[in-house]
Amino acid sequence: MSESSVQILLDVHGMWCTSCARALEKVFTNAKGVYSANVNFTSGGASVMFDEERTSVQKLSEMAAALGYPVVLADDTHGMHALELEKQLQRLQRRLIVAIFLSMWIMLPQWVIYFDPSGFSQTIANVLGWLGITLSLPLIFYSGGMFLRVGWRTLLVGAPGMDTLVSLGSLSSLTLSVILLIRGQPYSLYLDTGTTLVVLLLIARYIDLRVRAQAGDAVKALTSSIPVTACLLINGVTTSVPTKTLVPGDIVRLQSGDTAQGDGIIVAGSSDLDQSFLTGESLLKSVSAGDRIEAGAINLQGVIDYQIDTDIGKRRIDAIVQSVRQLVSQKGDLQALTDIWSSRLSLAIVPLAFLAGIWVLIQGADGFSVAQRMLTVIVVTCPCALSLAIPLAFRMTVAGAAEDGIIIRHARSVERATRFDCIVFDKTGTLTEPGRSVAKIIVAQDVNPIAMLAMAVSLAKSSQHPMAQAILQKAKSERIMEAKIVWLDAPIEMAGKGISAVAADGTRWFLGRPLRMELTANGDEAMSSIQLRRDGAPILTCFVYEFVRPEVVALLRTFRQNNMQIWLASGDHSQAVLRCAQAVGIQNAHCRANCLPDDKAQLIKELQTQGLRVVFVGDGINDAPAMAAADLSIAVQGASRIAQTSASVVMTRGDLSLLPQLLTSVLTCRQRMQQNLWWAILYNIASVPAAMLGWISPSIAAATMLVSSISVTMNSTRR
Repeated sequence: MSESSVQILLDVHGMWCTSCARALEKVFTNAKGVYSANVNFTSGGASVMFDEERTSVQKLSEMAAALGYPVVLADDTHGMHALELEKQLQRLQRRLIVAIFLSMWIMLPQWVIYFDPSGFSQTIANVLGWLGITLSLPLIFYSGGMFLRVGWRTLLVGAPGMDTLVSLGSLSSLTLSVILLIRGQPYSLYLDTGTTLVVLLLIARYIDLRVRAQAGDAVKALTSSIPVTACLLINGVTTSVPTKTLVPGDIVRLQSGDTAQGDGIIVAGSSDLDQSFLTGESLLKSVSAGDRIEAGAINLQGVIDYQIDTDIGKRRIDAIVQSVRQLVSQKGDLQALTDIWSSRLSLAIVPLAFLAGIWVLIQGADGFSVAQRMLTVIVVTCPCALSLAIPLAFRMTVAGAAEDGIIIRHARSVERATRFDCIVFDKTGTLTEPGRSVAKIIVAQDVNPIAMLAMAVSLAKSSQHPMAQAILQKAKSERIMEAKIVWLDAPIEMAGKGISAVAADGTRWFLGRPLRMELTANGDEAMSSIQLRRDGAPILTCFVYEFVRPEVVALLRTFRQNNMQIWLASGDHSQAVLRCAQAVGIQNAHCRANCLPDDKAQLIKELQTQGLRVVFVGDGINDAPAMAAADLSIAVQGASRIAQTSASVVMTRGDLSLLPQLLTSVLTCRQRMQQNLWWAILYNIASVPAAMLGWISPSIAAATMLVSSISVTMNSTRR
């Protein structure tokens, strides 16, 4: 690999199935200068590593376009993939409705004639036969048109799959039926065979595409959290400009409550920043001129100006986006096995059909008998059960879990769930209750705590700062009203410091950051704190703490009984992390503090290299890379939008005690997928020789194919 090698991510449009992805992947892999390529149908993306001196993005785009799949570089317009997916779903739904309607009117007369041929004259049978041919044309060429196109494209590049087999089966059954009608034999046509192939595969594709559409786009959720416009400061005048036009050197102004659009250095103003978007750190960061700010940080107080020093596309949040896209572009194990089997079956079936036809011809049969034997082999091999095996089992598990408030979103993680050895928890908002609560109050000697808390309320009531809100919530729970006091001037909130005011008697009051020397050394430093001072003297200090969810201790005990390793990974400082770990019974050696988003993902990978299957449970945007890396990722109730769209599973109820039941459901789903897959494969192994030897007719072949699909369906739906 040379120094000129680069890796890019492409958004691919127009893919209908895994066969599309496999064909495009083969084209990229065989291209000059390409080291590796991975095209994922589920994510709609392609990851390509190539030598810039030997090929280019333009050449790769031209190759993809020639195959029928337009590609664009993945950038901040990630919503295009979701929009394209929704359009595909609408088109597929129309095709499926047409196919089901037409197939009913094709199959009904065909089956009636088949079971009671004496009840129909040849004239009526001919009329019904040609009517069936007429109805079959839009069904095969419109509803099944995508299979014909994809089947032809994949065949040209040497990567045939299910679409190729279904195309051969449907076209062969249609052709043979036309030949039978021309020969005056309308009583045993094979129109229902071809239409059944198309309808069953359309149903499988619809289930798969529906799941993908509902899954959403984690990258879109992440990037949409950053404002699309910024307030650019030029010669003291502000102008609204698109965020993507910002370049290093630009000065951007943030008002209170605004989210930073870029990475840079603060040049004016001071404030408290909420950086939980990126770091998961529950404590706020006080910043002023000279300090760094990154895209996604929320300005909580006052006005600050910062100078952009990083190009859009190279920000820290852009690195997280790239990490998530790379990780979700992996293929599921069972789906990969399905692709391999379909590809090999597609390559083998035509030679096998010809071999069966030649064998019949050697035995002295006529041309029609040869064609009939070849059709039987092709039909019996069509992988409808194989196409239904994974999406149907997944869909049924999804429906059952939804009744318990659990949304299972990604089939890939379910496919990999052979077992679970380790579970990694985020801290803030996952093991702890959302929000902040006053856990402890310390007051000076001879001070009435109720009166001082009432004074703090009178200062905090006009602030939206999280610490001030914790004071108000504490007072509300204690039914403490604000102090009746007359201020010379309205309380002033100073960014990054606190709230100050002077009473009518000249007393100066302050509510905000405490004096560090006033904090005790008994573990309270693990909490955030806010202090009330009178004329500079501390009189009341409130320690704000996140309380552990009540069900967590029993939950972790259950996991330990099942011999699962338990880890805690958090962006919070070490004291807060160790305090939480002690409360829930996690050993210190299994705790990671001060974790950046990539640090959590790295921990997951380290555990996986030890041969462990890892579950990650979190709720924050900073958890997205870890969720993408884990074998199974779970977003708890109240999780951020990006966490929900990155996770394999979303819990819509707050009870974490459902986690063991959830893991059991996932393992059961994987087992059903595997059972369905191997049943479909064994069906083909047994049926192909029978068809080649002439033990079954095309009609029996279609019936056995249908029985195989029904068996897969019943296995997927059983409790």
